[in-house]
Amino acid sequence: MLISVVIPAYNVESCINRSVLSVLNQSFDDLEVIIVDDGSTDRTPSICDELAKKDHRVKVLHQKNSGVSEARNVGISHSLGKYIFFLDADDWLDLNYFKIVSKELKEGYYSLVCNSYKVVSKLNSNNDMCSYSESKVLNKGEALKELFLYGMICWAPFASFYRKDQLKDLQFDKKIKFGEDLLFKYSFIKNSSTPILYTHESGYFYDTSRDNSATNSYTVSKKVDDVLVIKKIMAEEPDFENLVYCKLYVPRILDYALFCDICTKESDIKICNRFKQEVLKSFIKLMLNSHISAKKKFKIALLVMPKFVRKLYFKYKKLDLV
Repeated sequence: MLISVVIPAYNVESCINRSVLSVLNQSFDDLEVIIVDDGSTDRTPSICDELAKKDHRVKVLHQKNSGVSEARNVGISHSLGKYIFFLDADDWLDLNYFKIVSKELKEGYYSLVCNSYKVVSKLNSNNDMCSYSESKVLNKGEALKELFLYGMICWAPFASFYRKDQLKDLQFDKKIKFGEDLLFKYSFIKNSSTPILYTHESGYFYDTSRDNSATNSYTVSKKVDDVLVIKKIMAEEPDFENLVYCKLYVPRILDYALFCDICTKESDIKICNRFKQEVLKSFIKLMLNSHISAKKKFKIALLVMPKFVRKLYFKYKKLDLV
């Protein structure tokens, strides 16, 4: 079997059919689908069981609610494919996606095959992310740089095929609630022993339109783990420390700092104020840093402006805390 598709599912009765059928109806069929029902309380379990009855390639595992990381880990442990592919239950695939990518996968040479993907918003506009016109074979250092730049390699686990024998004992960190995707992909690339391949195939549709999706439901206190992940990467990658600091760390704490003005929860306000003070203490250093973009410097400047100016900013520009 070439591909194992792992789908964590929690209270997704309205979209799980679309997601699973987009795999089962692929023009390529050397695959299995592993759905991990993470303690759903709606009709998700019964819908998944019905899908399994209709197609022998579907395997459904039920567990008590333990979070998406544990669900993915369970899916990995039960997978039989040469490559593992992660699909979120509210996303879907182009029906020719696997057939197009299968040529490179069958060669089995690459530890990781990454593609671009499409973001679907409430306006139904499809924006290509991590999209480049040419394919490229990357060594470990090049792949890490692309990951830190959110270039050819995105942070999320999706739109990526992981060779299972390269996973070894790697799992998603259950203690991290946000940023676990970045940590998983970083750790996988760091420990890979063969090259990574990027190909331009936008066959994955990432749906951000659902109001109750994981992307739209986080508060700052639930999201702040990503800062810890970025700090860990900086400590482990001295050659990339400045790049990670400028491209990942500063943008994250800056957005959290600006979020102070619109926080309503006391726990969120406390966290945001802490990052605001950190940015202000390094204000001059950051403003003089040539590796920090003009857009980020504008946000830094907003922190020392009157509050009504920031309110005007929030009125016309939503922070991308996703």
